[in-house]
Amino acid sequence: MPVQWWYNWGNGIPDPAAQAVTAASGIDFVPMTYGNCCGFSDLPSGLPENATELLGFNEPNHWEESGLYPEQAAHMWPKLMGAAQKLNLRLGSPAAAPCGANCIMRNPFEWWDQFFGNCTGCQVDFIATHMYTCSPQYLQWYLNDIYTRYGRPIWLTELACPNPNGTLSRQLKYARGAFKVLDEDDNVERYAWFAPHIGAFDWIGPTASLLEPDVDPPQLTALGRIYMSSSADEYMQSAEVESELAGAPAQLSAEERAAITEALPDISKTGSWIQQCASCLDASLEALVGSQEAHCRECGLIGNAPALRENLL
Repeated sequence: MPVQWWYNWGNGIPDPAAQAVTAASGIDFVPMTYGNCCGFSDLPSGLPENATELLGFNEPNHWEESGLYPEQAAHMWPKLMGAAQKLNLRLGSPAAAPCGANCIMRNPFEWWDQFFGNCTGCQVDFIATHMYTCSPQYLQWYLNDIYTRYGRPIWLTELACPNPNGTLSRQLKYARGAFKVLDEDDNVERYAWFAPHIGAFDWIGPTASLLEPDVDPPQLTALGRIYMSSSADEYMQSAEVESELAGAPAQLSAEERAAITEALPDISKTGSWIQQCASCLDASLEALVGSQEAHCRECGLIGNAPALRENLL
């Protein structure tokens, strides 16, 4: 799929070159008010005049992100509403997300329920969230619960398979399945992969990068080609054409080509993440990285397993 939008966890685009590319390409830039910082007190100053949406606080139930209790966020929300109303913007919810350690609340639904309980009648036009799992089925369950509970469109503004020591074929299989889930779910308006360059995010692993490292001009990885394509078949055709014309990156192995071309397993459209992951949401930290680790990882609660284990020391 062609890139239609982007964001940078901030209110604006500080880089003039990025501003120029965004304007010339027609790609939407969506500003975010990250938390109680980063231009919050100056709203609506700093927001682009041509914006049509505004994203709310980033992972407020995670202490290492915006770190806000639901009642704090609800108290701050009228500031975002005022900016959205002045500029006629649709307003996305605080992007609560599953959390394993260093959490205000592990369960994003618990955080959202308390936020909405403290923000009765507040403007929230769509639900923004993140999900780090390697299972398209768990992703589908998570999306089901969001729409069932809140009845609003969904923006999945971060997703990837945490795969620090895994194979590229595993990442490719997940991406194909996840994109199919997202594209076929009428309740999902937008989504964004994390990230173009993985860099220091070693808990995700280099297989999640959309761009080849240290290549100038930038060149798409196999995953990036799938992300930019409408289907695996389109990817295979574009990869072959580009390799003939410009010299493509390292050729795919037989296993990696199979990950792109093999039929995807069926994904059930029904089911509940809250029900499936209840034991993980209530588990001790020891259980999260112990007896239940494989299951809780698919629930999106163990993206960064090394950091979780550090909390046990």
